[in-house]
Amino acid sequence: MTRSADRDRETPRRAASLGCRVASLVGFAAHLACSHVAPQELVDARVAFDRAAYGPAGTYLPIELGVAHSALAGAQELFQATGDTPRVRDSADNARRLAELVEAMARITLFNDANARRFAAEARSIGVEGGVQQGAR
Repeated sequence: MTRSADRDRETPRRAASLGCRVASLVGFAAHLACSHVAPQELVDARVAFDRAAYGPAGTYLPIELGVAHSALAGAQELFQATGDTPRVRDSADNARRLAELVEAMARITLFNDANARRFAAEARSIGVEGGVQQGAR
């Protein structure tokens, strides 16, 4: 056999080998791309924290908001280190619940402050000072 005949026989094998390599690289790239997609629990935790941070919690409960931020940061760091695992999803779910709790506590504080101001204004309008009516002494 001649060299050109050998080359003609090897060309389909080379093409198939190259095709497998390309497919393998594409599959690996797809795996890498998917491995960095955050689990839904982590996405939900980020949304809950942002909602709390931009609501009354930033004003009324900054320390508690900081604790929620630490919980979220821990879940994100764990995700970066281990990927999408049950532990990451649990950690993110805990961070979400903590952010929601801080948001609820801030809304309650806001509501209580508004009621206290309203009560104080009503008391002043009828002449009650510190729980004792003026002039009743």
